[in-house]
Amino acid sequence: MPDSERLAAHLARIEAVKTYRARVEPEEQQVRQDVLAFVGLDVTAPVDPLEPVKTMIRLDPARVEARRLAVAWYRDNREAPLVPSYQTKPPATSWAVAGG
Repeated sequence: MPDSERLAAHLARIEAVKTYRARVEPEEQQVRQDVLAFVGLDVTAPVDPLEPVKTMIRLDPARVEARRLAVAWYRDNREAPLVPSYQTKPPATSWAVAGG
């Protein structure tokens, strides 16, 4: 599956989740202020508690690029799957077992 189709599928699923499954809406400011007073915190409830989530989250471009490069490298360097036989050894058998 090409990366563009995979990305489109992920974005469509994200949009569906945002629309139908997860609705995060802030409670009224007065209710949040009453909760803070009940807990004993002497702070003022912000007008929009989700503002940091809405505006400050962004993906780190270096990590995104590193992930894309890693996926491309894996796709370019992987071998075809082996046909199982009695001579095929799992990758972990090359390690020495302690005490054995």
